[in-house]
Amino acid sequence: MESTILYCKKCDSCFSGPEGQAILCPTCKAELIETHCSVSKWDSLSKDEKNSLRKQWKGMIEEQKTDLKDEQPGESGLSDDAVVSIKAFVIIACAALLIIGSLWGYGFCKAHSDIKNEEGLIVMAYRISNKGLNPISKSGYKTYLHNYPKLERQVKSFIRY
Repeated sequence: MESTILYCKKCDSCFSGPEGQAILCPTCKAELIETHCSVSKWDSLSKDEKNSLRKQWKGMIEEQKTDLKDEQPGESGLSDDAVVSIKAFVIIACAALLIIGSLWGYGFCKAHSDIKNEEGLIVMAYRISNKGLNPISKSGYKTYLHNYPKLERQVKSFIRY
């Protein structure tokens, strides 16, 4: 395996090492970057040429950082207005489901409490009629009655349902 020059972007140092292996900088422990410059070529360069290469490598690394920032991974590509619209829709849908669930649960609980009442069947018949509950609560009420077939038949005898 041939040796190559490895560059440390953190401490701006150069070291020789094997090609194709991830090696840490002995000075600052940052990962060294392979430069594809052979050790023999590096040894033949003057101090000014070596400094010039270091500046070039540092510049390339800075350009790569800038390019990565410009890409902004994770961007969905949606405009801010579209994101706001989606969030508003989700919030409204959740609120609607919460209200519907509460109304349905209200009807279900009302049916349960009416059974304990002395005049429960008459109250139940009234609530199921169009005058007693809103449609969603009426659905919860009917679901409760459906769980008790005998009770459901008795309520049906009072009204047509």
